[in-house]
Amino acid sequence: MANVTFFSPDGGTTRYPFEDTEARSRLTTVESALAGKQDTLTFDNSPTENSTNPVKSGGVYTALAGKQDMLTFDNAPTANSNNPVKSGGVYTAVGVWTSAVSCAVGDTTATISNASIHTTSSIRLYAQTSSGAVVGYTSIAVTEGQAVVTFAAALEEAASIKLQIFN
Repeated sequence: MANVTFFSPDGGTTRYPFEDTEARSRLTTVESALAGKQDTLTFDNSPTENSTNPVKSGGVYTALAGKQDMLTFDNAPTANSNNPVKSGGVYTAVGVWTSAVSCAVGDTTATISNASIHTTSSIRLYAQTSSGAVVGYTSIAVTEGQAVVTFAAALEEAASIKLQIFN
């Protein structure tokens, strides 16, 4: 009668006669596990889209070496820079909305005081009544530190006036 020897993880061995039911069961389990293994691994030299193969270490290293390590942000928009700009820098460069100025029924002008308004500033007016109607205006006079908006007609309902300032 032939014997089958099984090796345990702790280095010990157990010998079973081949006709032994437990030995045959263990042998069948091992044979089944071996039958399902991959015979040879195929490695990709570099990361490959949709590949299920493992990648060689050098290919991973090369692929990672080409990535940007860390973003460098500019504080303000800068000529010929490829860096992203921090939000505050964009906000400052584009302009700011002043606080809303409330106007009452019958008003013909609104004065908006803001230290960032200068005679060289570009201004966009946003004027709307409480019901959503756009307020018509005839002029915006800018002096250092303030803007005076003259309405096309006296307001028939309360309005909120905002200016966007581009310095």
